[in-house]
Amino acid sequence: RGITAICAPNGLGEHHIEIATELLAPLGTVIGPVPEAQMSAITGVSGSGPAYVFLLVEALAGAGEAEGVTARHGAAIGSRNLDWRGQPSGREFGGTR
Repeated sequence: RGITAICAPNGLGEHHIEIATELLAPLGTVIGPVPEAQMSAITGVSGSGPAYVFLLVEALAGAGEAEGVTARHGAAIGSRNLDWRGQPSGREFGGTR
């Protein structure tokens, strides 16, 4: 599941924002509306995020290897940290609808 940020022009009614949110909801979390000036920053964070996540997994695997865990097991343990499906957090992050 992904995350989508929406922006809306001034004066757009809450009803239209709700419709847009409902249309995009099957894709994942919908945040917003956010100011249009933030869309480039949001795109940058979203687009760069996976690279940082994979660096973290590599670091976790490397830490395991440094302590004697095999590379295969270190990679499995590190990547398992990404699998949070079905684990409700009990809260939503700020700004979600």
